[in-house]
Amino acid sequence: MVDINKAIIDLVNNHTGISLTPWKKKITPEIIINLELGFFKEEAEELMDNFFTKFNVSRNQFRINSYFQENLGFFKRNSDAKISDLKVSMLIESAKAGQWLFH
Repeated sequence: MVDINKAIIDLVNNHTGISLTPWKKKITPEIIINLELGFFKEEAEELMDNFFTKFNVSRNQFRINSYFQENLGFFKRNSDAKISDLKVSMLIESAKAGQWLFH
């Protein structure tokens, strides 16, 4: 039997790449992907595409723009944009349910 928690943590860990520093963040269900892991929107889209495919999860109302701002240029952010946290635990819960559970 597949341990969903471990499989999703491994998936996210694989998408974080190799750290050149000794303090690579340990991936846990509480990690906020869009705030704590330094993903760019395009990297997160690739992660989520792999997640939906690998775990056969229906996308439902998943929208990457709910969790990442539009690219306004190198390191520029729209401080007025409202984004939601995208946590590893959300991927775990959705994989268990077979569909994206969050808006």
